[in-house]
Amino acid sequence: MLTHETAREAIDLFFDAYRRYTCTETKMFPELSPGDLSQEAYRSLEQELGVPLPWSFKEWHRRFHARGLQVQGTYLPLSPVDEPLQDLKDRILALDHLTEAIPLGVVPFGFDEITQSVVAFDTRSPADDDEWPVLFLKRGKGTGFDAAVIEHTSFPDLLEGLTRVIDGTMDPEEP
Repeated sequence: MLTHETAREAIDLFFDAYRRYTCTETKMFPELSPGDLSQEAYRSLEQELGVPLPWSFKEWHRRFHARGLQVQGTYLPLSPVDEPLQDLKDRILALDHLTEAIPLGVVPFGFDEITQSVVAFDTRSPADDDEWPVLFLKRGKGTGFDAAVIEHTSFPDLLEGLTRVIDGTMDPEEP
């Protein structure tokens, strides 16, 4: 069962691996600086979107300030020092413009270059702490999406997979 403690552990392991990997590639990866957001800071964004974000995603997003993060072609938003929540909102809405998914209960938050998919939370079924499965949305022609594939059971599960990719223990094309 996913708890706040196990989610924090996945977040810590991810950032530890990311820092180890990026310390040798400083030109390619943004420097991380400690974040200062609280879990409560996300409420207005969640109200505007009409759906709560997973506790673990907010915990991860608030942890550090940076412009964005990329692991083997998977792009995830981090929070820039200036207006971190506005940046997150802009990214979610820009991705939603491509997929038109939010009205369907699917909240896009990242992009995977390898599969050419939008990474999103599937909020259509109730979940403890709003820890929804992570979908990869295959885009159709124009806007909308053709297919949705559950790639991870939760955001911490996605982080664990990305951590294994960083540490070199998983092929980036495996789920």
